[in-house]
Amino acid sequence: MKNLKRYILITFSLLLAAILGAVLVWYFLIFVPIKDAQDSVNSAYKNAEETSSEFKDSVKEKLSGSEDDATVTSDIRDTDSNTQNTAPIIIQKSSLPEAQQSVLTTFGFGEEIVITPEMQVCAEVKLGANRLAEIVDGATPSFSEATSLVTCLKNN
Repeated sequence: MKNLKRYILITFSLLLAAILGAVLVWYFLIFVPIKDAQDSVNSAYKNAEETSSEFKDSVKEKLSGSEDDATVTSDIRDTDSNTQNTAPIIIQKSSLPEAQQSVLTTFGFGEEIVITPEMQVCAEVKLGANRLAEIVDGATPSFSEATSLVTCLKNN
């Protein structure tokens, strides 16, 4: 009887340790990445709100500071065109550095790539404005960055 109690106690302890291990694995594989993704989305949303409020402030400033309606209208159009690029950008693959060409070839892109404003916004959200500027200036994206950029280029 004493051995049976010891066996049940050890089995119960091992079962409890297994459940605890499963909970920890779930936490680190499921919960933490979801929380990180939510933080990333919240950060992008906050940046978009700040940009929007800056744009609204500049429009209000121009509306209150100018008396001539034609001047106000042209200033607002200028601000809007500077804030949002509406024309797509066409890039010839041959004009890019060798490393970037090989990345594009690996992911199956042709000789000409059309980048829409939506693609630009997607890339800036995924990589951040500073890193995107470095890549535009010729830096080679890492594999994970390239994968993020490809999702922007393929989905838009």
